[in-house]
Amino acid sequence: MNTHGQGGVFPKRGHTERNGSLTGRYMLLQGLNWSAFAVIWVYAVVLLRGSGLSYSQAGLVISLANILAVFAQQGLSAWADRAAVDSSAKAAAGLVSLGATAALLFLLAGFGDKALAGVCFCLIGVAIIGVQPFLNAAAMERVQQGLALNYGLARGIGSVSYAAFSALAGVILGRFGGSGLVATYIFLSLAVLLALAAFSAGAGRTVSARQSGETLSGAALLRRNPQFCWFLVSSVLLYAAHMMAITYMDAIVGRAGGTEAELGLAVAVGAAAEFPAMALLQRIRRRFSAKQILLFSAVSFAVKLLCLAAAVSMTWVYLASLLQLAAYSLFTGMSVYYVTDVVDPANQAKGQALCSGASTVGAVLGNYAGGMLLEHLSVGKTMLFGALLAGAGAVLLTRCFNGSTAPSKV
Repeated sequence: MNTHGQGGVFPKRGHTERNGSLTGRYMLLQGLNWSAFAVIWVYAVVLLRGSGLSYSQAGLVISLANILAVFAQQGLSAWADRAAVDSSAKAAAGLVSLGATAALLFLLAGFGDKALAGVCFCLIGVAIIGVQPFLNAAAMERVQQGLALNYGLARGIGSVSYAAFSALAGVILGRFGGSGLVATYIFLSLAVLLALAAFSAGAGRTVSARQSGETLSGAALLRRNPQFCWFLVSSVLLYAAHMMAITYMDAIVGRAGGTEAELGLAVAVGAAAEFPAMALLQRIRRRFSAKQILLFSAVSFAVKLLCLAAAVSMTWVYLASLLQLAAYSLFTGMSVYYVTDVVDPANQAKGQALCSGASTVGAVLGNYAGGMLLEHLSVGKTMLFGALLAGAGAVLLTRCFNGSTAPSKV
């Protein structure tokens, strides 16, 4: 258990000035990473369909990539927790390299070859889904060393970049076709590798070896840390509810009488709403405890789904999109800090990987459950079920805290 308090250790004298550019380097890293994600994964079905796969086959490839990413995260995190300093950044670099290599193979030979396209996109999915917990762990290693790094602001830049490149990718697809998207992803992946090197160089000499402690397996970590186990279960439920709303937004907008343009506007409103909460997360943590922030965000998930369940006009849909600020953005950002607080330093990479794995499992379950429910129930009843899932997640969150819940001082 981290005994340094809610936000890790206090910044050491002189580190804030010497590492003033560290947040800037991490902002660049997050921005490029989420840009690459948007360019390739938002249009994954389009690219797979262009290679001859059916919708069901494309869905199978994407689901398999999500599942394999969870296993890859656990294996790499076990290595990272035992390895030398900067192992999280090295794991991230390995995954990014894997994705770029698979994309290059797809660009050269994958179009028109269904089997090769499926394999390549499985590997790309493992890379882009699997990399995030290691980027988070690399940042939290610096925070625990007392270096000045504003994670929330950097992650907010990632959300803005995701929104911008989601739109830009559509333009690239229209002008250059699927090969243009794949080439852009490869270019961005190389930029991510350079940004990773710059980030590691920015604090590498001042970060000592990973703190001592017993390195545990994932199962042993959960047995010894029941409150973290409850947090993961809560995360699965909350992300399942979240994905039920995000994936089937077209059905929600259709029920509300909206157009395709209004669907795009609703998605853009949600993406833009994420930035303020993430950018201000460090200040929010000074005012409120982790328990207060996470419970507020969990309740906001439920309220958002209730708004969508009641949405008979686009006004309700836009209101629900604005709640992305209090729901997804706060929960996602605060989860990274929560893991740092409740998991001991020797198992940080594994803790972040388990947290990311819970969100992936929740996303898969939410996508499947949402699709099944929409085949038999109305949109409103499906969203109401999602609200119940989010409510259950909020209740389980109350079991995730013991000891001090004071606001952070850093």
